[in-house]
Amino acid sequence: MKIKILALVAVYANLAVAQQKQTTGPGMPSTWIDADTHHKIIRLTNNDRSNLSFYFHNNPFAGNKMVYYSTEKTRDPAAKQETYNSNAKDRQLYLLDLKTLQSERLTNHSAPITGEIVSPQRNEAFYQVKDSVFAVDLSTRKSRLVYVFPDDFKAGITTINADGTLLAGAKTSDTEKEILKQNPAKSSYFNLIYEAKLPRTLFTIDINTGKLNKIFTDSAWLNHIQFSPTDPSLLMFCHEGPWHKVDRIWTIDVNSKDVK
Repeated sequence: MKIKILALVAVYANLAVAQQKQTTGPGMPSTWIDADTHHKIIRLTNNDRSNLSFYFHNNPFAGNKMVYYSTEKTRDPAAKQETYNSNAKDRQLYLLDLKTLQSERLTNHSAPITGEIVSPQRNEAFYQVKDSVFAVDLSTRKSRLVYVFPDDFKAGITTINADGTLLAGAKTSDTEKEILKQNPAKSSYFNLIYEAKLPRTLFTIDINTGKLNKIFTDSAWLNHIQFSPTDPSLLMFCHEGPWHKVDRIWTIDVNSKDVK
């Protein structure tokens, strides 16, 4: 019995290795049948670049289109690449038609793009280049300037509300930015930023009027700012840091400024 069990383990291990060879690496096919579930898997991006999805809570879809990040090939393909730490050049937004699987480039900026927000209601994707916020129309592919942060309030957008009227994000201090610059690895900066207890300010930007509204400031690492997908006035954020040291999840009504 022991020999039979070992033989079965060896067979399954070989199948796993075979499937891994089939679906990973530079020769990964555009479609394949998963060996375990027998479902057909389709690779969505086939543009010979390094492609990144949005952060998981940010909706990338508008109708049958999906917006994603695309860059030149990363310098270290083995390194874990995320939207905030990609070391590749030519970071742009691309638009994928989910019916035809055809992709096209949406933006052309020499400076890196940040922010990752799609508004299905407006049929626009919002993004930021340095201190300037732009929106690109997903039908006409034309970009427009939405807002420029003032010199005394350099911040970044991270979310859009349910009816597509407000952008939101957080402003960090220059001291925090310097800590991050000097300690780029998460294992280095994470505790340093938490222990520093530096001020962060939550804000909204009215897309139609361009009005900046500072809604909440705390000497804490306010992070993961995201609007409710159904309530246009409800904003959620967290106190970042070691989980056993923080009351993590908070909400604020952007109109009343009531924090819970």
